Amino acid sequence: YSEFPLDLTDEWPLRAAAPREIAFLPRFKGNMDKRWKLSKRSLADREQDVFVFNINGRIGEFVIGKNGQIVTLVDSKLIIEKTETDMTSNHIRTRISEFKIIDENGIIYRFNALNLAEVLKPKEISSSNNGGFTVSISEDEAVGEYTVAEWALTSMLNPFTNEEITFNYTNKDVDYAGPVTPSYSQMEHDNFQNVDVHKTRIKGKTKRLETINFPDGHSLSINYSGLRQDLTNEERIENVSIKYNGSLVNQFNFNQSYFFKKEVRPFTENFAEADKRYLRLSLTSVQNVAADGTSIPPYQFTYNTGI
Repeated sequence: YSEFPLDLTDEWPLRAAAPREIAFLPRFKGNMDKRWKLSKRSLADREQDVFVFNINGRIGEFVIGKNGQIVTLVDSKLIIEKTETDMTSNHIRTRISEFKIIDENGIIYRFNALNLAEVLKPKEISSSNNGGFTVSISEDEAVGEYTVAEWALTSMLNPFTNEEITFNYTNKDVDYAGPVTPSYSQMEHDNFQNVDVHKTRIKGKTKRLETINFPDGHSLSINYSGLRQDLTNEERIENVSIKYNGSLVNQFNFNQSYFFKKEVRPFTENFAEADKRYLRLSLTSVQNVAADGTSIPPYQFTYNTGI
C-alpha cells in the first residue's frame, strides 16, 4: 500500500474521517487488479435516491425511507405505492417493478413500462509506458444485466366510473458511444505521471410511446420516420393520427428543420460528423388533414436565431 493517503482534503480531521479503504490505495496497479478491491463499507451507496414524477402536468419528488415507506418532498395528499418483484430471471437488478400514484380526486396512475439501463464496467483496451509516463485507454463493456432507469406511465384509471386511458409502447434498443473523458494524475514522490482516457457508452432498452387509447373509442397514434442527425439512432415524429373505433378521423403532419448555430437548415440536409453537435431539431409547421384528404393551411413557425 502507498504510505501517502489520497488527497481528499487538506484538513486532517476530515481526511481522518474517511474510511481507511478509501484513504489508502495500492501503490502498484497490479496489486489493485489482482489482490485488492474496495470493501462493501466503501462501496455502499448511503444517499437516498430522489424519484421525480410527472402526472397530468404536475411535477413532484419523493424518497423511499429505510423502512420502505414513500415520503413526498413537498407536502401533498398524494398516495404513492410501489410494487417489488424479483426480476433477476430477466437480468434486472432493480426490485421495484411498478409505482402507483393516487391523486386527491382518486385518479390512479400506474407506471410499469420499464426503461432499462445496461450495467457497464470499464475495460482496458490499451496501455503504454514511456519513462514513467503512462497512457491508458479504456472503454465501457456491457455485462448483460440491467437496472431500471425510468418507470413510464401505462394507465390512468377513474375508479368511480371505471374509465381508463392506456398508454402503449414499443421496445427500442439503445447502444451508442458517449463522451470521451480524459484524466491526468501525478505522483510527485515517485515521479510518475498517468493519463487515462475512458470511452463511455450508453446502452439499454427503452420504451417508445406508440398509441394512447381513450375510453370513448378514440385513440391517438404516433408515427415516427426519418433518422435524426442530432440524436443517435432516433427518429423524428412524422405525424399523429386520431382514430375513432379504428377509423381515421384526422391526422396532424409535422415538418421539421434543424437549428444549426444561428441558422435554420432543412431536415434533409446532410451534415458533417463534426457539425452534428451543433444541431437541434425544430418544428417548422403543423398541418391538420382530414380523413378524406382535405386540409387547412398549415400553422408555420419562424424563429429568432440571434444576431
